[in-house]
Amino acid sequence: MDTLINDRAVMGANNPPPFDPDKLAELAGSVDEWMCVSTDIRAKHNPIKSEEEAKLLTDHIGGLRGLSKKIDAARVDAKKPHDEAAKAVQAAFAPLMERIKRATEAMLALQSDWLAREAEEERKRKAEEQQRADAARAEADRLAKEAAASGNLDAEVEAERMAQQAADLEKQAARETKVNAGSATGGGRTVALVEVREAELVNIAQLFLHLRDHPKVSDLLLSLANAELRSKDWNGQDIPGTRTKTRQVAR
Repeated sequence: MDTLINDRAVMGANNPPPFDPDKLAELAGSVDEWMCVSTDIRAKHNPIKSEEEAKLLTDHIGGLRGLSKKIDAARVDAKKPHDEAAKAVQAAFAPLMERIKRATEAMLALQSDWLAREAEEERKRKAEEQQRADAARAEADRLAKEAAASGNLDAEVEAERMAQQAADLEKQAARETKVNAGSATGGGRTVALVEVREAELVNIAQLFLHLRDHPKVSDLLLSLANAELRSKDWNGQDIPGTRTKTRQVAR
């Protein structure tokens, strides 16, 4: 039985790649050739032994750079429509996100104010509970002393009752209660005050001494120092805390 062949039934037909596969294959073939030649050169001419070899190597490096530019140009061309599409998507959705973000921030500010006032009321209520518990404990202690001195059984019972009451009040006063705003419909997420810790800069020298052994600090400082060394405004002097080194790099 003859087999029906669909010329379009090729790899990626249902989900084609976002670039020209033929162009990529052409460039990949060129890279393969240049990689083979480069491997051969390094194997046979390491180190370079003559000026003529050096000149030929310069030409080869130029060819590699030319191919690199060709590949990058193809990459830019293939990527451009996707960049433009991404920018269009961002431009369409960003204003909506900004507006809803602003509304959310405004509503959270209102809620934060309400929760802060509720938290203050709760703090006062807890303080009053603690005062009642302290008063009950003092009264229980007084009654216990009187009962012990008098030997009166009813006084002992009353002192024990008051001690239990004081213990209950103390437990209630110590119980943590969280202030939050629930959902009126039951479908929203509860909003609550959250403690966020953040540092405020007071003394940069002390902060540096504290963090100086962190690897990111030295990386950042060296990056800033190298940027200053390579700028046209460098005064030719070592940057304090560093020693300027130079090395020759073929480019």
